[in-house]
Amino acid sequence: MAATGRKVMAHTNRYAIYEFWMHLLTDRHSLASAAAHIYPTIDDAQYYFLQEDWNTYKDPKLRAALFFIMNRSSSTGLVSSGELRRENFNPASFALLKRFDIENLYPVFDKKEDLIQNIANAQPAEYTLVPVGKYDLNLFDYGKSRAADIAPVHHRNLAKFVSEAEQKIVLLYKKHPALFDLYNGHNIQMVDPHGRLTDDTEKCDEVIIANF
Repeated sequence: MAATGRKVMAHTNRYAIYEFWMHLLTDRHSLASAAAHIYPTIDDAQYYFLQEDWNTYKDPKLRAALFFIMNRSSSTGLVSSGELRRENFNPASFALLKRFDIENLYPVFDKKEDLIQNIANAQPAEYTLVPVGKYDLNLFDYGKSRAADIAPVHHRNLAKFVSEAEQKIVLLYKKHPALFDLYNGHNIQMVDPHGRLTDDTEKCDEVIIANF
């Protein structure tokens, strides 16, 4: 949407996600070079250590580079969890970073934990983009610790809010069968691991959900 000239506000209440997108939008060549330099030094054992430790490094560019590497290499698409899948990462990934050039995408760091309240109070934009991430059943959420890249979301409340909202909202989820029932009647697009639209649920990796 941003690539076609539309103004898109991308909301997250996880600073690590905001930090990565700001580096990508303001210094993508340096970010790609850092990621290309770091990736060959990470062996299998280090990968799983970094899942717990990547967000503790003081250098923001290093954190952003690790975010990209871990995200692309994870079987779940999450930085702090999942099994290592080196086949998901190749030299073309660095070229993809360097070519990323979009002017109308505006990441917004929402400091409050309540995702729905953050969206409701967002500044007006043509579209509001929300990278939700992984769907879960919200069982035993109270007191649960969260990784730096995972935001707490009550998915049924979010679905109700999106259904009733007047603003145009786009949600990005990792694929889960429950989403097709939860957002029945919405515009749902499936995306494969290479970022291409697909009609095949077996090839689906992510789901784009819009209320318009």
